[in-house]
Amino acid sequence: MGPVATVSEAFTFFYTPPNLVTAEEPVCVPGFQSDQLTFSVTRNYLTRGTVLGKVGFTDCTDRTRFLFDTSDKRFVVKTDGVLMVKRAVYLHEGHHDFFIHSWDSQGLKLTIPVSVSMNAADAQVPVLQFPKPGEGLRRRKRDWVIPPLSVTENKRGTYPLKVAQIRSSEDRTRKMFYSITGPGADLPPVGRFTLDRETGILYVTQPLDREETASYTFEAHAMVAGAGQAEEPMEIIVIVIDQNDNKPYFTVEYNANVAEATAIGTEVVKVEAKDDDEPNTDNSELRYRILNQDPPLPTDNMFEINPITGSIRITGRGLDREKYPQYTLTVQASDMAGEGLTRQTKVILTVTDGSSNAPDSSSNVEPNTARVFPAIFFTENNRGPYPIKLIEIRSDEHQKQNLHYSITGPGADQPPVALFTMNRDTGSLYVTQPVDREEVAHYKLQVHVVAESGDHQEVMSVTVKVIDQNDNKPVFSQNTFEGQVAENSAQGSEVIKVEATDSDEPDNANSDIRYRILRQDPQLPSDNMFEINSVTGAISVAGTGLDREKYPQYTLTVQVADMEGEGLSGQAQVIIKVVESQ
Repeated sequence: MGPVATVSEAFTFFYTPPNLVTAEEPVCVPGFQSDQLTFSVTRNYLTRGTVLGKVGFTDCTDRTRFLFDTSDKRFVVKTDGVLMVKRAVYLHEGHHDFFIHSWDSQGLKLTIPVSVSMNAADAQVPVLQFPKPGEGLRRRKRDWVIPPLSVTENKRGTYPLKVAQIRSSEDRTRKMFYSITGPGADLPPVGRFTLDRETGILYVTQPLDREETASYTFEAHAMVAGAGQAEEPMEIIVIVIDQNDNKPYFTVEYNANVAEATAIGTEVVKVEAKDDDEPNTDNSELRYRILNQDPPLPTDNMFEINPITGSIRITGRGLDREKYPQYTLTVQASDMAGEGLTRQTKVILTVTDGSSNAPDSSSNVEPNTARVFPAIFFTENNRGPYPIKLIEIRSDEHQKQNLHYSITGPGADQPPVALFTMNRDTGSLYVTQPVDREEVAHYKLQVHVVAESGDHQEVMSVTVKVIDQNDNKPVFSQNTFEGQVAENSAQGSEVIKVEATDSDEPDNANSDIRYRILRQDPQLPSDNMFEINSVTGAISVAGTGLDREKYPQYTLTVQVADMEGEGLSGQAQVIIKVVESQ
């Protein structure tokens, strides 16, 4: 482990003092020594090994070490209570919330909320000074090259956001004007970055997508008012920091044969998933596991998978074609080295007799009859370049005679025409442009194989399934919700329920939404008068002191976010009027 920052160097640890019991002798209450933990940091990117502080906990015994768990596996609590960063964390919107769990001596689970926030007073953007010749920076042609800036993709906030400030040493004595040119400025994509011509402050104007553009390179210019150029152009590179906003995905379905007599340790099939996040980072580092084996007989671990390579091998004895002719394995791929976003696929294993030779899949197929090929998967919004080869389909007859391949159906010779094409000589199937799952979730094509003599024709059904990407923000059913609450409403009383929907694929993380209250106005008599059920959207009374005369109305800003609260988001206003006691 590399060097870690100490609490005194970079961090301040705040905690709420525990409730005191007034008695002749102190009464020990098992649990955390505060109601909430707040850690203040001076930067929004926390590296692995960073120490945040210490978590106070007691089970009212002589023990000084305890087992802790965290809801966010990027953080870890040592048995002595030291909270550390296990994997690098970027604080989106300047803060991050999660929970820490522990257990008392009776096994009761105890939980405390934790908030890690960047101290806004200390947050400053870098100042880029036009360098003078001889200052040691390398020079490229006429441009000075400085270390790159960075902006996280999908960053939420109010745009434009300040990124840096451009300064010239000449501005101490003369009036300067600043500008930027190049891709992302005055060239496509135009307007992603803007520069205040007088202050030199560089802004990003909208959320960025690393999978669209991984970095931007443009030039900054400094001009003396009325006198022309004062500095040579300075090259600015903005690197887009990757977020784990893409789930891994499998591109094909898997079918394989395994002979009864196959030895333990023999590879049966190898699965492979892809991830569109930045290569060689945790966000795209995949791990595989078998979630389920059906049937679980004669044992439930007849097969194992290499978590890194995806190779599935035999581990159990008792393969019997007559008793268990087929196994279905549910295989999961997870990014973040197995702790992040997931996707599943099915692996169908057919048990054959003692021979290790697979049967001829087309030997019993009659001409003009259709057989089904395993589904092909293709991710929506793939940026190409196009055409992209999906698969090559070959008939066993190609060894005997020259064959020609073609496709028909929606997406081929029917609208949308020519979305898919096939090489007539090789049987290679191509997609010619990006597809949209929300428009069409799958395409069913017919593959035709015809001999040059015309006396042989084979038809195969191929389905191309479009893999969902998180490309749709959740949307509230209305922009403003209105409700009312009586002054004497008890804590926990439901006031109103908000509802949002997401157009991405149902029943996966892309459409799995969570709600939260961002702001309450007024923040009186406390700033948490209401709480929201993160799953159902039900808003209920959480605080005491509702008073129609003092605070006749509350306005809540409510956010809904997909990816279980970590993805794309939308907002709505909830107006709650306080009425007289019922």
